[in-house]
Amino acid sequence: MNDFIESMFYARELFSRLLAPVCEKYMLSHTELAIVMFLRSMPEYDTASDIVRGRHMTKSAVSMAVRALSERGFISEGASGGDRRSVHLRLTESAYEAADAGLSAENDFIAAVMAGFSDAEREELRELHRRMTENMRRAHVPEHR
Repeated sequence: MNDFIESMFYARELFSRLLAPVCEKYMLSHTELAIVMFLRSMPEYDTASDIVRGRHMTKSAVSMAVRALSERGFISEGASGGDRRSVHLRLTESAYEAADAGLSAENDFIAAVMAGFSDAEREELRELHRRMTENMRRAHVPEHR
């Protein structure tokens, strides 16, 4: 089982290393890049609360990153129907290139990790990973018990 835990550390390190040049090029923190990538790949989930839930980030981290991204012109904010509690976040044109570069690095990560696996092995691994993730959610998150 130590191999499994070690693989999680390698995965995190590799993913971080692949994203680092994107962060550097666009002068974004990893948190800011994760938010831009999230909004690019899932535009229907466009509130800070959606990001907190979808990327398992703290409210304070998302709040600070959204503020920085807004100040730098990467996202725009707008209320829904005058309700200031429901602020919708939209990427600006200047953010698309950074988001796409981050998503490309994410694809490079997946390709590196999945190299040499057959389609059947990938599907089996996807199912095993889904089950492991559900087990971890149940063990960690009270509402899943």
